[in-house]
Amino acid sequence: MTDTTPMEIVIELKMIRTTFFGAILIIEGKNDEKIYGRFVDNSTCLTHPVSGKKEVVEIINILDASGQKGMLGIVDADFWHLDSITSPSNNLLVTDEHDSEMMLINSGSFAQIIDEYGSIKKITEYENKYGGKKLRDIILELAIPIGVLRYISHTEDLNLKFNGIDYGKIVDRDTLEINKSMMVRNVLANTKDHTLNDSEVLKKLNEKLDKNTYNSKQVNCGHDITKIIGIGLRKTLGSCDSKIAHGKNIESIMRLAYEIQYFVTLKLYASIRNWERKNAYKVLEAA
Repeated sequence: MTDTTPMEIVIELKMIRTTFFGAILIIEGKNDEKIYGRFVDNSTCLTHPVSGKKEVVEIINILDASGQKGMLGIVDADFWHLDSITSPSNNLLVTDEHDSEMMLINSGSFAQIIDEYGSIKKITEYENKYGGKKLRDIILELAIPIGVLRYISHTEDLNLKFNGIDYGKIVDRDTLEINKSMMVRNVLANTKDHTLNDSEVLKKLNEKLDKNTYNSKQVNCGHDITKIIGIGLRKTLGSCDSKIAHGKNIESIMRLAYEIQYFVTLKLYASIRNWERKNAYKVLEAA
C-alpha cells in the first residue's frame, strides 16, 4: 500500500465511478481481499483494499458526507462487540468475530488444516488431557490471556506493541498454555518506550482474568491463535516443519480452504445481502 490519504482514495474511487457503475467493496487490505474476493461477483462489484480499519472508516465517512452511493466497507470488529460499539454507518459492516482471521478459525477451515497437518493420535491425547474438549475450544480458551492483555492496552491506551513478539518464548510447547509473566515481559520489551512495570501490568491482567468472563471469539486476535496453532503442529498436535507450521502460512492455507458454505452462516453475509437489497447494488455471487 502507498501512503495515500483517505481523501485521495475517495477521489480515486469517484474517478472509478465515472466508468464503473456497480458496487465497490472497500476492505482493510490484501489478505481480506483474498477472503472476500472469492465470493464477490466481479461483473457487478470491484474490491478495493486499503491499509487498515481506520482508513476504511474514514473513507466511508467521507463518502457518506458527500452522498456517494454504492460503496460498502467491511472492517474487523476488533473490540467493537465487547465495547458494544455499533457501526457508525449503514455502509460499513463488521466481522462477526474479532477479525477476519478469527472468522476463518471459527469455520470449517480450522478442521481442514488440522486434518491435513495434525496427528489424530496426538490431538486425541491432547483433547483427553483437557477433559475431552474440542481442540479449537481449548486453544481459544488458552489464548484468552494474550487477548485480554490486548484489550487492556486498548481500553487504557497503553499502546503495547504485539507485532514481533516471540511466541515460542511465551507458549509452552507441550501444553500450549501461555506463560503470563513471560508474555507481559516480552510485550513490554517489544514496546520499548514506556514507563510500565512488568509486575503491575501482570497484576492488572490477573485481576481482569479473575473478575471477568470473556468471549474467546471476541477477545482473541486471530493472528495470536494461528501462531499458537503453528507451535502446536510442530510437536504437541503434529510433527510439522516450522516452515509449514507458522502463523502466516496457516492463515494462507485457511483462506484457501474457506468456502461459501462457511460464509453464508455469518451475520456479515446476511448484512451484505441486506445492504444489496436496500441499495440496489450487487456485491456477492449467488450462493
